[in-house]
Amino acid sequence: MNFLVDQFDWTTAPGVPGGRSSIMLLAPALHIGGDASVKRAIGAPNQVDEPFYPCRLTPRFAVLFRHPAKIPGICLAGCAAHAAGALEVTTQRVNRERANRRDQRMTHTPTLRTPDEGRTIAVVGDIYRFLATGEDTNGKYAMWEAIVLPGGGPPLHVHSREEEGFYILEGEIAFQVGEKRIVASAEMFANMPVGTPHSFKNESGKPARMLISVAPAGLEKMFFEIAVPVAQGATTAAPPTKEEIERLLAIAPQYGIEITLPTH
Repeated sequence: MNFLVDQFDWTTAPGVPGGRSSIMLLAPALHIGGDASVKRAIGAPNQVDEPFYPCRLTPRFAVLFRHPAKIPGICLAGCAAHAAGALEVTTQRVNRERANRRDQRMTHTPTLRTPDEGRTIAVVGDIYRFLATGEDTNGKYAMWEAIVLPGGGPPLHVHSREEEGFYILEGEIAFQVGEKRIVASAEMFANMPVGTPHSFKNESGKPARMLISVAPAGLEKMFFEIAVPVAQGATTAAPPTKEEIERLLAIAPQYGIEITLPTH
């Protein structure tokens, strides 16, 4: 077993040539210098005229260095038995944690989408084709392809739960981030941290296509609630109606979205 000793103080012990202890005891406790029961068993530092040196041993043991002449009666075999028992308990716990992580990783299967696959909907005039939802990623993120028609895009809004990323595939999208305006073209990327006021709009005369991701997942459920069904493979949608916009404004706060409507 490898000993990883850190922050060890080699202060000379009174009356001990060289100041280094010649016996090493293992006890099943992390930072055992604060363990009153062990101190009582071996004698607290203020009860003997020799420093008390705690240090760490992988995985979770304290190593106690004391001079043999200063140690009152103590059962070395008992310490070893306690250490072995603690090691077994620690090993069992680590194995359980590994099994739990493995189970979590296996709660969903790999997702592969061809260009004509993925749930496709219209959201206030834009086309969203979902490549991955929270059900596919165990809630970690969602991603969809968005076709934003000329004039399309949401007003200024803020996400309180998720970060949102954009990668432009075709065309141009004008982003408003706070007071800053940026026109993004193909192969440009933007990321909006939680709490960032932003909006995007296609101000050109041609459709724009981009990937949108949110992490964690969940926002896609809002879109599913307000969506207008379209045919699989659709690339255009009818302009949004007043009812669609009102439905979006009503449901957005339930998903932690604050929308600021233009005043003109």
